[in-house]
Amino acid sequence: MLYETGVAQKTNGKYDPLRRANATGNAVTVPTTSDVLGFIHTHPNYVLETNPALGVKQKHPLIPMFSPKDLEVLLKIAKNANGTNFTLSQAYAAVVTPEGNYLLKFGNSATSVPTMNGIGDTSMKILYRSYIENSKYKAKAFMSFLRDILEITTIEIYEFETDTGTVKRKYVDKNGNIQETDC
Repeated sequence: MLYETGVAQKTNGKYDPLRRANATGNAVTVPTTSDVLGFIHTHPNYVLETNPALGVKQKHPLIPMFSPKDLEVLLKIAKNANGTNFTLSQAYAAVVTPEGNYLLKFGNSATSVPTMNGIGDTSMKILYRSYIENSKYKAKAFMSFLRDILEITTIEIYEFETDTGTVKRKYVDKNGNIQETDC
């Protein structure tokens, strides 16, 4: 697959296909209306993008983990959690990648949505890449990025082992340490 694809789950239980955000297909548009509970999408190994200097399509590798934009969308969806349509702990984002499948959600102790100042800035994207790109343990690196750079400690990540079917929950404990438990 050379493009991202996915669905958004509505609070009524229905799923709507996500639209491609651009012609290259390296992103999807996720609605953040009050009736959207969460979303599931893919990150392929790479997408084809046109090199502006050469005018030819080239492979652009994607990181097999949530992007800063994915996190920004989750935070926007979570801001709609008011206990009427859904609660904060029900908001989620999921990504399916060639290296693993992950679910991101707020822990049960979360009472508010963190701010997202600068999450889409170029410097933030560079910091993100430095945390995630060369790490063997993408989920733990992502949690470290949330804790160290964004100061978000109320989001948990669930890693689904495709070979064994086991699920591991990673979270930041009350002492600021990243913990892992089997589900």
